Amino acid sequence: MVQFVKIRTKFYITVSELSQNTQLHTGVEPNRLASFEREPGVTSIRVENHMALVSVRFPDAIPQSRLRLLDVLAQARVPINQVKLLPEGLCFVISENHASACKKLLNDEKGEVSVFGDMALISTLAGAMRDLSGVIARICEALLSASIPNRQVGDAYDAVLCLVPSADAERAVAALREQFGLATEAVV
Repeated sequence: MVQFVKIRTKFYITVSELSQNTQLHTGVEPNRLASFEREPGVTSIRVENHMALVSVRFPDAIPQSRLRLLDVLAQARVPINQVKLLPEGLCFVISENHASACKKLLNDEKGEVSVFGDMALISTLAGAMRDLSGVIARICEALLSASIPNRQVGDAYDAVLCLVPSADAERAVAALREQFGLATEAVV
């Protein structure tokens, strides 16, 4: 019987039916990081100001409307991120300098468009994020304790992203630095 056991970010094979004299050699020491791996844990915070949250609700034909809307944005070369598919439409984050053009493009489509500007995208960065548990909970706890509204949360392989009002960005960074014990230099 072959079992896969995850240690850090690598998979090792253990074979339970091997005799005791047989050793399986993996070539990697279990608690040693490979040259390309980062130390696990939250290491820094990045702030992107001048962001906007766009929300679009469609009256009907939602899947087709979503595709048409995304195609319109792609043809207009409007970069979007943190796309969320919602039962009634979708929402996404854009740079504020694209907000008015985006709203104009989307008003030509069937749907109700809302743009919430003056936002900041706060990224909490961590090496080996997938090996950490509770990071999103700790981020949300820090923001909630500081009474900072969190409009949207997303994650990537090495980051958790939160969209907060720009007026609260500095306090959000301070709350996250305190939560994860980061120095001032950790803000990039």
